[in-house]
Amino acid sequence: MEDSTFAVSVKIFGVGTAGINILEEIAKSALPGVALAAINTEARSVAAASATEKISLEIKPTRGAGPSGDPKRSRATAEENLPKLKQACEGMDVVFIVAGLGGGAGTGISPVLAQAARESGALVLAFVAMPFDCEGNRRLKQAQQGLEQLKNAADGVICLPNQEIFKLIDEKTSVIETFKIL
Repeated sequence: MEDSTFAVSVKIFGVGTAGINILEEIAKSALPGVALAAINTEARSVAAASATEKISLEIKPTRGAGPSGDPKRSRATAEENLPKLKQACEGMDVVFIVAGLGGGAGTGISPVLAQAARESGALVLAFVAMPFDCEGNRRLKQAQQGLEQLKNAADGVICLPNQEIFKLIDEKTSVIETFKIL
């Protein structure tokens, strides 16, 4: 019987500030053969990421400060850079997208990135976090809209409501320890 090896090319994209933070935790696991890419509208956060691939979709009028929580501006910027996103997904069999929804970059870029990855022939799976209740109705509404767009673009989406984190911790857990759980 012939011994054949089957290699699958995998890339994990951390999108937006929350996604890049999650990607930093994933990077500590040192997954062999998995490519890591950081993507954001804030050039500074992309530059500070430890990912080997860094994609800045900087929105020019804000001078690197990001879209100020506006997913429509982030989405428009991602759509303008669709060829760049497709190129980042080229040759990948599986693309994972990790992001926080409710703000600008994660909510706006993730669905466009998912579309680009699918058009490049990859299986696209997204893992996203929803806002805490204390973040307000505006962020929750934006997150819900972004989640629907992402569901339409990706092959599968796993959504974690941040509020559920409270079930995993007690009142003695520090803020830092809580974010490590995420």
